[in-house]
Amino acid sequence: MKKTILLTLMSASLLFGETVLTKNNTLQHPKQESILLNKQGEDYRKLFKKFSDSDLVKLFQSEGYMATKVLRKGVIRIKINGKNYILYNDKKGNLQLYYGISGAKLTYADVNQWNLEKKFTKAYLDNDMDIALESDLEATAGISQQHVLEFLDTFLTSVNAFRTFVLEHDKS
Repeated sequence: MKKTILLTLMSASLLFGETVLTKNNTLQHPKQESILLNKQGEDYRKLFKKFSDSDLVKLFQSEGYMATKVLRKGVIRIKINGKNYILYNDKKGNLQLYYGISGAKLTYADVNQWNLEKKFTKAYLDNDMDIALESDLEATAGISQQHVLEFLDTFLTSVNAFRTFVLEHDKS
């Protein structure tokens, strides 16, 4: 009788993928993909068309970036270790991170070198010849909290490398 029940359960599990029979004849649920949850218990991977400014501030603050605030509609400042980063949130939900450096001097050739060698960011000299670094995250196909957090993390890593690059190439 026990074997019949186990075989019946095993047959059902093969059909529905719920449980499997192990070598020692115990039923076990298959390993499930881990789900990343935020502090509110929501799946970080859930796709959205866009985030409101206040949703982004809450997300960053929930991850420990407490000095995050909306400067005006579509413009959010994230302050980390005394450095200001600006996040632009456009009407379509696309995001752009910006970091500026003043007081150093690079040539267009230096900026072009960075842009040729590095992925995920673009550097440029603004109208005042101040140095800027930007990165874009398009939301057309959907965007998740995980995307946004990884976008910020990648940008912060790029900024650290860029600051080193600027120090090495500074002409001032």
